[in-house]
Amino acid sequence: MTETEEILARTGETFPEHIRKAEENLEKIPLPDETPYGDDYADLMSTIVRLHGFGKLTTWFQDYIRGGDVPRDKLRYHARVSAYITYESLQAQGFSTAASLAGFYAVRYHHSDIPNLSRSHNRHTLNKPATEHRLENVPKQVANIDENHHDIADDWIRDTTGGCLSWDEIPFEDTEELRNHLPSAAPPPASPE
Repeated sequence: MTETEEILARTGETFPEHIRKAEENLEKIPLPDETPYGDDYADLMSTIVRLHGFGKLTTWFQDYIRGGDVPRDKLRYHARVSAYITYESLQAQGFSTAASLAGFYAVRYHHSDIPNLSRSHNRHTLNKPATEHRLENVPKQVANIDENHHDIADDWIRDTTGGCLSWDEIPFEDTEELRNHLPSAAPPPASPE
């Protein structure tokens, strides 16, 4: 068994199995060739699918999924940290800001209802004390993955991005970096042709 196969995504399902199943489901969806911004739709979706559960590499999630005694804080949640890593990976591959933000929000809310995106975007980018608690766990989760699964993370990121990004290039060491990483205003919608 490889080290990656020891990482669980769900009870009884390894991380690679989970991603493979998601990729198989993606293949069943007819996709347009490109996004309204000219991005390759299949490549965009492939990156999103491969990284949507990346935060499950934390020891907190692994302890939780194995039935361990994990505090009910949000360190075990994987969607927000996965969303930031997805955004960074899409940007490194040259996807448009609009497509990268769409990937961010698709991953960020893949276990819930997508909220008002304008309000949600403000919560992720504005420098307000009220938003600090929403971001504070991401640097901790990145550090945890780095400390416990650096090689798995690096291989997965490099493979997903075709070598455009490595794990060591992930910049999220503090909440200020996170807040400044996403553009403070969402790009305008594409004009109809």
